[in-house]
Amino acid sequence: MRSCGDNPGSFAQWESSHEKACGCSSPCSSSSLSFCGKHRPTQNIQQVNVEEESCVLCCENLSQAIAENIQSPCCSQAIYHRKCIQKYAHTSAKHFFKCPQCNNREEFPQEMLRMGIHIPDRDAAWELEPGAFSELYQRYQHCDAPICLYEQGRDSFQDEGKWSLILCATCGSHGTHRDCSSLRSNSKKWECDECSPSASAIDYRPENSNDIPCCSSTFHPQEHFCRHQPGRESRPFLD
Repeated sequence: MRSCGDNPGSFAQWESSHEKACGCSSPCSSSSLSFCGKHRPTQNIQQVNVEEESCVLCCENLSQAIAENIQSPCCSQAIYHRKCIQKYAHTSAKHFFKCPQCNNREEFPQEMLRMGIHIPDRDAAWELEPGAFSELYQRYQHCDAPICLYEQGRDSFQDEGKWSLILCATCGSHGTHRDCSSLRSNSKKWECDECSPSASAIDYRPENSNDIPCCSSTFHPQEHFCRHQPGRESRPFLD
């Protein structure tokens, strides 16, 4: 039987005299209780749904034993394996535990607690991994100027001066030495080519664009074929 969080001392005395008692007769109101098969919380899961549906988390067939499955209170058609929900609760913990389908954070955790799912009160498992987000704290350290003037290379820079590294003020994923982009000594803002607005708004035109008719040009067939000139007879076109 699990420990009671309401009054550990009084519950320990009660537990010593009721080692195999069902949680329905417990004097405490904690949700961390063990129940016998007769008094354990149940759900109205239709056998037809169990045979036709699969577990939303592992995508495998549901267990034929109704007690091994749990139905979502917010998404009634979603049924899970009890072991899958328990693993999900241990991974996401209290602050990230929610309905996998609709992200419900109220009804879903309460129903899972009622059905005996243990939800630890801590950060999620991925938050506790050592160095899980260490890459986010690494500063970009490379000069992306078309021509790097620093003799020690693009991956070297100084803390101050003309060889200090300035990162893009918009994305932070590109950098340049101050002198490689001709930045002033007091300039603290620089944008890379991908983030900076275009220097000119002139549309691209290929070479010899004058020879290519465009939509705005007016095409006059009579100017390109035979014209009728005064004093000269026009000849009919032959097939």
